[in-house]
Amino acid sequence: MVKRTFLAAASLMAFVAAFAQENKQMLSSIEEKNIGDYYIEYTYNEDETLKSLECTDTYGTSMKEFKYNDAGQVTEINLYAWNFFEFVQYAYVQYSYNDQGLLEWRRNWNFNDYGQMPENYDAQIAYTYDSDGNVATKVTDLYIANIDDYALMDSTTYTYSNGRLGRMDCYRGDGSLNSYYIYAYDARGNLETETNYNTVDGTASTAQRYSRREYAYDRSGNLKTLIYYLATSMGGFNMPQDSTEYFYDETVGIDEIVYAVDPEETKDFDQYLKSKMEGYSIYSLEEMDMKLSLTQLYEYNYEDFHASSVVDTEMSPASEPRVFVSGGTAYVLGMEDKDADYVLYDLSGRVMMSGTLAYGTLDIYWLNDGYYVLSVGGKSIKFRK
Repeated sequence: MVKRTFLAAASLMAFVAAFAQENKQMLSSIEEKNIGDYYIEYTYNEDETLKSLECTDTYGTSMKEFKYNDAGQVTEINLYAWNFFEFVQYAYVQYSYNDQGLLEWRRNWNFNDYGQMPENYDAQIAYTYDSDGNVATKVTDLYIANIDDYALMDSTTYTYSNGRLGRMDCYRGDGSLNSYYIYAYDARGNLETETNYNTVDGTASTAQRYSRREYAYDRSGNLKTLIYYLATSMGGFNMPQDSTEYFYDETVGIDEIVYAVDPEETKDFDQYLKSKMEGYSIYSLEEMDMKLSLTQLYEYNYEDFHASSVVDTEMSPASEPRVFVSGGTAYVLGMEDKDADYVLYDLSGRVMMSGTLAYGTLDIYWLNDGYYVLSVGGKSIKFRK
């Protein structure tokens, strides 16, 4: 139960609502231009969760509808395709979570030509976690009709260093190593490089560099550029195959925006808020020239949500502690050289974490995307993961 408090006239307090505050900016659509045009429209429930999205591209129009549990986690997705008369369901996805609220498995069913869902799911992705709540393994099983059983398709293991993903190993169904990725970070904890190695005979000893992604950020921690390279036969890298730039509206803060969280999409919308993205790709290897291939425009509308219950948080002046989130780490700026006890709450007042702050950082990789309140040093700081 959320505790209701009263606001003294002289105190500097802000209400954190279970629903969004008034005049929130909602991500309403994304439009992709140039090659492979598409347009996505988003609708929301009253609690800011994504209700549905409708996507139109060169292949037609499709729609996803989302259902949630009491913790705000997606439990079901129904997928539909437009047949010129109505939306017809073609797939169903189900999610299950463990006692810690972490995703345990994801299963999907593809409907047959008669619109019927088969008894057996077509695929399952199962997850395990380490003691810190980081994903340790991901295993994919596919249903094989002619043997009426499930077979291992692939698996992935994750290795961490200082709470950040350092390596990802990808295995084939027969257990041989297919590829692995090495991750490196800058001093602020932002992902700086991702290097991909592919194996020759299924062992790490024969792995060769295949590709590399390099990330650069502005002073606010926003993703500025992403450059993709392919390796040469000599182990170096060619000129960029793709280069993407990001442009932001600096007048709007993240706390003023409600954006879509689709578990089927892996990208982090925090990197794209109020942005225009332009991507360049090599037009031909002979010309070695970068041509504009992608522009994505993000549009926002305004919605008027009202709170059903509130908790109090004390607003911090700029000189006092602030939270900056990058990847799976929360940096409490202003507390880097202090040891302080902390408690982390979700917006319902539930305690998510507690302990002693170490070097001003918290590992929050396992938390679901959303708003949280950090109580530390006598202050309460609201932030968004």
